[in-house]
Amino acid sequence: SPHADGDTRVGRSARMISRGASVFPPAFVPESSVKVGWVGKRDESVELALAANGVALTELDAADVIFFAEPGADASAWVARGLPVVVTAPSADVAVLTGLLRDGATDVFVSGSGPESLAKKLARAARRRRGAR
Repeated sequence: SPHADGDTRVGRSARMISRGASVFPPAFVPESSVKVGWVGKRDESVELALAANGVALTELDAADVIFFAEPGADASAWVARGLPVVVTAPSADVAVLTGLLRDGATDVFVSGSGPESLAKKLARAARRRRGAR
């Protein structure tokens, strides 16, 4: 049967819709709401997961939060500046976690807890800073 435009295709091609391919918008990438200064060894897979959760790495002086990626790092200089500091602990030992918080850490990330957990801690630390301003 002829189409409205006079085309006389038959079979499957007659049932096809004649229009161009769909154009999908580019993937949504959330604007980074938390700027993190990273101290220590970096991990690309963790960085990607943080970016997907709205966390971007930046220069230390432009950061909302400082993250110490390696256990045992001395964060006292950043704590003294009044910046929120998230430090890494080697384990979930309560005495170690309590000691890090007592030394001025805003929050403690336990190694191996996963990047989503880290993103939440960094965002929470940034919110605390914004609330204190």
